[in-house]
Amino acid sequence: MEESEGMGRLKPSRKPKVVSYKSLPIRIPWVHTALAYLFLDRFKAPGWAWGVVATVIALFWILSFIGLATQEQVNLFEDKSE
Repeated sequence: MEESEGMGRLKPSRKPKVVSYKSLPIRIPWVHTALAYLFLDRFKAPGWAWGVVATVIALFWILSFIGLATQEQVNLFEDKSE
């Protein structure tokens, strides 16, 4: 029995190319806000914990809006030879 050209040989595996997280658009922290609220409510957190978490969530929201306002849209598949 003869082996065909490609049979029996392992091709070197190449890692798939993906878009870097730095290239993805800014996301609004909807899920983080909802989870923080549910977590604090479920465990009957004291008032100071609500204040700390609300401050952190507010910072996340402010930073996400700043990121949305300052980000630049780039076409990843544009022809760069021009």
